[in-house]
Amino acid sequence: VPTYLLQTGQTLSLVLVNPDGGRSNALAVPVGNSGPALTPNLVVHGATQVAAGPVSPGQVLVIAGFPPTSSSAVSVAPVTNNSYPTSFMGVRVLFDNVPAPIYAFGNGSAAVIVPYSVTAGNFTMISTEYNGVPSTPVRVPVQTSNPGLFTVNQSGTGQAAVLNQD
Repeated sequence: VPTYLLQTGQTLSLVLVNPDGGRSNALAVPVGNSGPALTPNLVVHGATQVAAGPVSPGQVLVIAGFPPTSSSAVSVAPVTNNSYPTSFMGVRVLFDNVPAPIYAFGNGSAAVIVPYSVTAGNFTMISTEYNGVPSTPVRVPVQTSNPGLFTVNQSGTGQAAVLNQD
């Protein structure tokens, strides 16, 4: 099969032809993975950039596994009525089917805030959607807090990115 026919989002129509000239009915076969691929190691702490492990209510996470966009730029979600949207650029992230606020998306990753509805001591099912196509959910433990410091170089190491009000 030529590679140009294997583009994501394409549908191939396959027909089998027997040596005696008989033909099968056409079979439509979707090609490519148009949805996000989510695994626990793609859920990282927003500040430390380390695999999150347990998550906590209100924690900032970066979730990878979305198809790459045509631009390498990260887009920041607009704030409306003091809230970030729960759907942005075709992306949704859900915790136990509750949509999470998304504050940025780009390079196949979404920066989100864990909803306060998740309960410490339990597990949450995280799933993602891209243009309406869902991922397979992953089960992640929930704890009361998971602190981390944001850093100037955005790697989770080095000088802290802090502001002293005076």
